[in-house]
Amino acid sequence: MKRYLAFLLSLLTVFSFPTFIALADDTHKEKYTVSLSELNDFSPEKEIEINGDTYKFTNYKIVNNRKETFEITVDNLTKKEYNAPENAVNPNNPNQKGKLISTTFSENKESNRNTIVTKEASFDKAQLDYTIPETYKTEYRDEKTGSVINIELTLKDTKKSSPYWITANDLEGVVTGYDALYYTLNNSDTQIPKNEKRPVFKDYEGEILKSLKLSNSEYKITGSSWAGDAYYNSDGILCRNCIYNAQMKVCDITATYSAKVDLPDYVTYNAISVYEDEEGSKYTIEAEYEKENKVNTAVIIIGAVIGLLVMALLIAAVLIYLSKKKGGDKSNNGFVKK
Repeated sequence: MKRYLAFLLSLLTVFSFPTFIALADDTHKEKYTVSLSELNDFSPEKEIEINGDTYKFTNYKIVNNRKETFEITVDNLTKKEYNAPENAVNPNNPNQKGKLISTTFSENKESNRNTIVTKEASFDKAQLDYTIPETYKTEYRDEKTGSVINIELTLKDTKKSSPYWITANDLEGVVTGYDALYYTLNNSDTQIPKNEKRPVFKDYEGEILKSLKLSNSEYKITGSSWAGDAYYNSDGILCRNCIYNAQMKVCDITATYSAKVDLPDYVTYNAISVYEDEEGSKYTIEAEYEKENKVNTAVIIIGAVIGLLVMALLIAAVLIYLSKKKGGDKSNNGFVKK
């Protein structure tokens, strides 16, 4: 009997599942495949008809996607900043258009940089014995980083032009013994004939320059004049100051300076922008629909379950009753052993 009861309940359970499914079959799912360019404007059908029943759209979700991407790289950015366009064309494939997904940066560092800096310095109208400086201080601007560096260059070469004469500053001299027919040059034993109008210099240029401690080969006197009246010095000697107009022999000098200069690190950035192919990327969309004028599913299922349970209990009670009755009949009709 127990086996009959179990078998009956199993059949009841098996046949109840189709009932539940049939009762709950008031929704429908429809799948669509669209490209990225179609995704934003995707709009499923508002109503569909299945087996004579009308289903209305309720919601949709993306259940799968297959993205196709390409990259656009912008090199040598001085700052880690770049506003990538939202839409772009693949430079390697003009037919491929995409929408921006992300932008990342990579760093490039150029270290141990140096350069040879060479600079020419001009010394115009320099005296022939002019001593050219051995070093030259200047500034160097690094074109890549924009940094300004203070540097010291070393003399490498010099070039001199042919000597030429220029007007020099007036030379100041002093003569002593001005009250005599001949006066004497200061710092010299040379005596020159006295002239009240202007100091005599003709034929005495060498001696005058020597008394002024100047080279005869680098200066020449072109004129003279008295500077003020005669006066007595501290030794009681009558003196008079004079001025000599002169020219000086000079040349133009071009000096070349050079040095190896260390430069700061040069850092640049690459911007890598990733774009999703508008046509190549595919999205699978699942749209959900509900049957129009449907009966409340929960109520149906609960009612069906209760009904089936009641039916099962009734069947079980009947079987138990029949089982007990059959057992009683066997007890009355049996034989009693004496």
